[in-house]
Amino acid sequence: MMNNRIKLKYLILGLFTCQMSGLFAQSSSSIDLEAEQWLEANAKFHVVIAVLVLIFVGLVAYVLWLDRKISKLENES
Repeated sequence: MMNNRIKLKYLILGLFTCQMSGLFAQSSSSIDLEAEQWLEANAKFHVVIAVLVLIFVGLVAYVLWLDRKISKLENES
């Protein structure tokens, strides 16, 4: 039962990673291109990407911490 839980956890983590990779795909829209050029010109593009990555890493760390805590409580019962 524990192996299935671990496999499910990594499957969900992999799916979230695949979803996040779509955020970094290049687009062909002129509006998106203009926005990207404006962000690059003002050196804000990298800040936006860094904040998004930081939020994603924080959420993943919190979910893993919460899973460990819940597993520990389940084992005590």
